[in-house]
Amino acid sequence: MKRVALSDQIAAVDVAVASIEAVLRERDFYRLYPRMVDFEIDNLRAVARTLAWFQTHEQTIRDAISSARQLDAAQQVP
Repeated sequence: MKRVALSDQIAAVDVAVASIEAVLRERDFYRLYPRMVDFEIDNLRAVARTLAWFQTHEQTIRDAISSARQLDAAQQVP
């Protein structure tokens, strides 16, 4: 699996939000329940915010994972 930068993932979600919003508004279900379009779009925007948070804190996350692995390796197994 190819690694994709978080900035590229965020950009892709932003493009998807705009595209999906237009498509959803044309579907029968979303015509019957127009508030659901905003619900779906809000969920996608939350994904983009989560990815942006990961990007902001990427080094801290990597450091925490590395520390956890070091602690795990240092454990004595009976």
